[in-house]
Amino acid sequence: MGDLLEREGHYQAAIEAYAQVLTPSAVVWNKLGICYQLLYDLKDAEHSYKESLKLLPANPIVLNDLAIVQELKQDFPSAERMYRKALEIDPRNAQILKNLGTNLLMQGEYTKGAEAYKQALAITRTSWISVPDRK
Repeated sequence: MGDLLEREGHYQAAIEAYAQVLTPSAVVWNKLGICYQLLYDLKDAEHSYKESLKLLPANPIVLNDLAIVQELKQDFPSAERMYRKALEIDPRNAQILKNLGTNLLMQGEYTKGAEAYKQALAITRTSWISVPDRK
């Protein structure tokens, strides 16, 4: 039910539905974090992401989500550390590389930020599906 409510943009109702889970999994904690983040409740979003990571510490998606919260809190160095940790787990994740690039630009690290964007673009280009020419 929580997933349906979240997809429809009813984030508070989704939170209430997810809260009914007696023993939340890492996935449920992450979904709670996303809903809180979309409601700009950064404190509860951060808490939820950290709970998710306690259960599944090597989840690059949750690390990325937590890094975004750190950026929203203007804690760019912490966010950078989270992005880098996520990339240690999933080094070819173009989204995380793009987010790292943005983070580095916000810290004034223009060359490093551009390099992260370049790496993300290279990954994206190689993952496109080739469609044969129709003649």
